[in-house]
Order: sequence, then structure tokens, then C-alpha cells
Amino acid sequence: MTLVFNERGLLQCHFPCLIQSFVNHNAILYKLFAIGEQSFMVKRPSIKNLFASEDIDSIDFHSDDISKPESSSQLTLQNLDEAEVTQEPCPDVLNSITKSVHRKLKVGLFGVDVVVVPTTGQYAIIDINVFPGYDGVPDFPDRIAAYIRQQLDKLDNHDSSQKWKSVPQKK
Repeated sequence: MTLVFNERGLLQCHFPCLIQSFVNHNAILYKLFAIGEQSFMVKRPSIKNLFASEDIDSIDFHSDDISKPESSSQLTLQNLDEAEVTQEPCPDVLNSITKSVHRKLKVGLFGVDVVVVPTTGQYAIIDINVFPGYDGVPDFPDRIAAYIRQQLDKLDNHDSSQKWKSVPQKK
């Protein structure tokens, strides 16, 4: 990935590529994980507040160096004088996001990366992952096993009601 701060940086991009707006979020990423109807939130480090400038060169980075629990990068070290007042996100809003994704995509295993804009309190979904890593979800092996069993039971119940019945043959 590359952070671009100005038109000069845009000219250095290799196309085709995906361009996404950056919103400041005080270096905090909220990873939402869904396992069926259950949802979990894990707070992770993220990119610090940055501002457009003609004086800054583009920055290349790998997301694994930024948002893993053990990540440590100059890009995640938020200057306190540049941080804005941040409130913890509302659990009801986060839950609503996971329920909406679940309903719209019709998948039971996924992750959603969300940031909160400190100046407005707006939520921004920056990524949706099918079967993410689930790092930080408590008892993940037991939860995923229970979810798989539940899905298999649904299939078994559905299949048994759909079995062909034999039709008596005429003699």
C-alpha cells in the first residue's frame, strides 16, 4: 500500500490500482469479527493522523506492519498534539454494522475494519474480509467449531426433509 499526500505522489502510482480516501482516526482501528450471529470487536493500532502536503513524499508500507496486535511502526505512533478527542465507538453501532454486512452479504464468517473520525464521530468501513484471521477473538477454536456444527446440523435437517420418497411401482 502507498500513502499519497499530493499530486506528485499520484503521478508515481502504478495503474491499475485502487485509490481510497484517507480519514484521520487517531491511529485506532476497530476490527469487527462475525461468527454466525455472534460479533466481536478488537481494537488495533493503525496509521496515525496525516495531512496533505506538497512537502511529503509518498510512503509505501505493508498493512501487516501496521494493524497486527504486536505491530510497531513510525506510522502508528500518534503525536499527542495532533490527536483529536476520541470517544470509544458505540457498541450498538458496531453491532449494527456487523448485522448489516451479515444480512447483505449472506455470509456468517467475516471481518470488517472500521475507523471513527474523531472530529465528526462518523464511522468509516475501510475493509471487509471473508474469513479473517480472528486474532483476539476469545475461544475462537471452540466458537468456530460450534458454528460449523450448527451449519452442518442445518444441512442435515434440510436434507432429511428433502429426501426422495419411493413411489410404489404398478404391477
